[in-house]
Amino acid sequence: MKKTFKVSAATALAISALTPVAAFAAETPVAADGFYTTSSFTTGKDFRALSTAEKRAILTNSETVLVVGGKVYFAKDAITATTNADLAKIATTVADFEATHGKLTGNGYGNVVVSDLKVESVSAINPTEIQVTFNQDVDADSALDLSHYVLSIDDNEYNTAAQIATLLEPTSVDGTVLEYSEFDFATNTVTFKLSETNALKNAQKYSIDVKDGVLSADKTKQVAKYQDTVKTFTDTKAPVLESVLKSGDDLVLVFDEPVKSIGTVKIDDITVDGAKTYSKFTGLYTVKITGALAQDERFTTLGSHRVVAYDVKDYATNGDVPNNEAVVSSSYSISLDTTPPTVKEIKQLSTDARVFDIVFSEAVESVTASELELDIKKGNHTFTQVADSSVANPSAIADVYSVVKLGGNKYRVTFSNYTNEENINPLYAKNETAVSLAVVVKGYKDLANNVGQEYKGSVNLSKDLNAPTIKPGLDNKIDTNKLVVVFDRAITPVGELDASKITVTDKDGIKRTVSGATIANGNTIEITLDEFVSEADYNEKAPFTVTVAAGTVQSSEKVKNNTTSVTIKETTVDTAVTALATNSATVTPDKNVNGVNVNEIVIDYGAEMGASALELSNYTLDNQTLPTGTKIAINKANDKVTITLPEGFAAVDNQQLLTISKNVKTKTGSVIVNDVTEKKAYTQLIDLVDNTQPVLNKAEYLVTDLDDSTETSRIKLTFSEKVAFTANDLDDLTVVVGGATKAYTSLEAGSKENEVIVNLAQPLSLVNATTVNVVAQGEENTALNIKDLAGNIAKANSVQVSGKAIDTKLIGDAASVLATAKTNAKAALDSYKNAADYTTNAAGLTAAIEAGKTAIDAATTTEDVTAAQNAAKIAIDAIKSDAQLAAEEDLQEATDAVALAEGSKSQDDVDAAQALVTALPAGDAKDALQARIDAIEIA
Repeated sequence: MKKTFKVSAATALAISALTPVAAFAAETPVAADGFYTTSSFTTGKDFRALSTAEKRAILTNSETVLVVGGKVYFAKDAITATTNADLAKIATTVADFEATHGKLTGNGYGNVVVSDLKVESVSAINPTEIQVTFNQDVDADSALDLSHYVLSIDDNEYNTAAQIATLLEPTSVDGTVLEYSEFDFATNTVTFKLSETNALKNAQKYSIDVKDGVLSADKTKQVAKYQDTVKTFTDTKAPVLESVLKSGDDLVLVFDEPVKSIGTVKIDDITVDGAKTYSKFTGLYTVKITGALAQDERFTTLGSHRVVAYDVKDYATNGDVPNNEAVVSSSYSISLDTTPPTVKEIKQLSTDARVFDIVFSEAVESVTASELELDIKKGNHTFTQVADSSVANPSAIADVYSVVKLGGNKYRVTFSNYTNEENINPLYAKNETAVSLAVVVKGYKDLANNVGQEYKGSVNLSKDLNAPTIKPGLDNKIDTNKLVVVFDRAITPVGELDASKITVTDKDGIKRTVSGATIANGNTIEITLDEFVSEADYNEKAPFTVTVAAGTVQSSEKVKNNTTSVTIKETTVDTAVTALATNSATVTPDKNVNGVNVNEIVIDYGAEMGASALELSNYTLDNQTLPTGTKIAINKANDKVTITLPEGFAAVDNQQLLTISKNVKTKTGSVIVNDVTEKKAYTQLIDLVDNTQPVLNKAEYLVTDLDDSTETSRIKLTFSEKVAFTANDLDDLTVVVGGATKAYTSLEAGSKENEVIVNLAQPLSLVNATTVNVVAQGEENTALNIKDLAGNIAKANSVQVSGKAIDTKLIGDAASVLATAKTNAKAALDSYKNAADYTTNAAGLTAAIEAGKTAIDAATTTEDVTAAQNAAKIAIDAIKSDAQLAAEEDLQEATDAVALAEGSKSQDDVDAAQALVTALPAGDAKDALQARIDAIEIA
């Protein structure tokens, strides 16, 4: 029952005469002026022509709203207003009103009509995410409302929001909350995020129906009801490592799907520890290893660093057995440069009309806390950046975009998919198929902290995108009991997927009957042939030519495919296979030749092998081909292969995954695999020993004073890694000055484990050209005792002594020196100023002194202590004493008096000003004021 209220005829007439022109004349009307109810519209002219009773009937309807000059008022509130100021307090904009109550039209407001707005597809993109995609722009709030869906898994139906929520799992990653479902404005897609316990398993049935309630972006239309077809979930692909990112001290691994767990992770063959955080942001699936890069200083040295992860599993899909990738690998780079980064190019993503990528000349990160500082305009309209458009609801704000870092040197900008014919300046206005945007990029730096120049450019976006086409290569294959055809982008059927538009011809040119075709994994068509039930059936008639007729599928931008074909060959695994027993590959233990460790891998096949067993290309370690210099041999019986890795292959003791290709066959033609049933390539973790010799990289004179020392009897040697040595072995090194060998008495450890100090028998002038030689093991040095911790002897080489370093042993313990320097520096700050002179700024003086002490305590060298002390003194000097403040007040008083005298030209004012100026201390300020007094002419 509607609530009513009484209104007098006089008030009704007053309402009809409301004309708040002064307040709203500058606004552009976006809805006609007049009175609206949920079922009618009355213009102001028609309202004034009504009888008092008719006016009262409209105004006493609690649903009536008045629109004047682009502002909306509920009549029941406007009646009590007596001034424009009162009206302004209760006014709302048309956009805000329509966002809540529906569009204002000639038929009233709030009317929702069913249209051609519909569900385009429902698909499980991985075990934990099911997506519903709409064919037009929809309102995010209504699309995210779980009460508008029915979710079914196997025979269980969940048809209320509360029931559906029991299957979903909101999580929090680095403080960002992932809701039960997410909405992507760029693709009009809702993603339902299943909890781990409810992740889909292979052969499970699922579907999502859409009920009434999902609205178009402008809320004038409603998505048609949708009854989904029951689908069978299939996922037999293990996660793929797409890239590796460096984020401060953290290592971030980026995968193509959510990852449940990973095993050991290595950087440059060194195992790293650290808490693993598994992120499941839709479209960006990462595993972050906290503090990984801080665990070894070698991880942040210049150059490329290889990352390897073992035993990568997705969420359980095959019963309780997850898909598993034995080893994945990628790399990150650290470089030292002084060249600022630049914007290399800005280009539209070829598969999406609302996305463009910014590609930099090198890896970059934002100077500020935001992802990237951008200014994007269409004409004179500026778009708004949001943290993440998948969780932001633009509502009446059409023009928002998000920025996501894809890799080291690439950022992706995605605009919301909001459309509204009456909206001012959306990305694509009505009937627009192309748009030019001005783009300013700023506030970015490379990993060496070089800040890039502000970039001003443009990017053209177009809805005229390329047609989807079949990817070339072995992605198109026979998979158990079906043919798999993979497109280069996400596809959906044009209408219902028509199997008659897919033609399959076998090796004999016979056209085969396609009994079924479905779209899987977003970009794949899975095809079954009539009466073909096994992999052997398909292999018997392979290769197949598969042709997909034009207009069968379309991209997310509704671009239909052209006729496209691909050849699918038979599977490469022979029907005859031999399983290689676990631990058949072993490493010869403790083998050392001429002082260098040897990694010798022996593979016992247990059967006579063919020539393929001797091809090095059939073996990899951690997904890498074996390095140049690797040797391979086979025994007389041809059943045991020995692979010898070259010196320098392993920098540390570590494990690596040996993979034997399925191209390796026995003499009788059987393929070597890990298991006869699974037919996967054989893999085994093997232990490798450090076989890299330490190298003398640098030699420096040790001195007590970097400026004044002229001679020394000590030289510091720096090796490429930690070393051990014998202190009194005088044959491992020679020190040569001007062609003559200088004797040394002993070796001692330096401050770091890769440093060795040479103690000379006699002092050496620093101006002499001096060379240090590591003597090779042989006639002149029967046993080279400088070795790394794995027992590899140092490599014989020569280094010129260059540069000087402070000898902390001779000048005292460095820690003690540093501590004394800190104590003295802090005491100097305490006595630098007299606190009694700073009663007004006492707090500021104390704060500056304490800040200086904190900086001194944080210093790691005496030079840093001095720098911190000097910086603190500068900060203290900037604080004004009581005397300085008083002098400023005297100067200001004198200045004001002179100004008064200049204005009045009175002798009394001039005399008063002169007295104040005379009292000032000598200086430019006093001279300037005196000159102004001298120039005054008494009236």
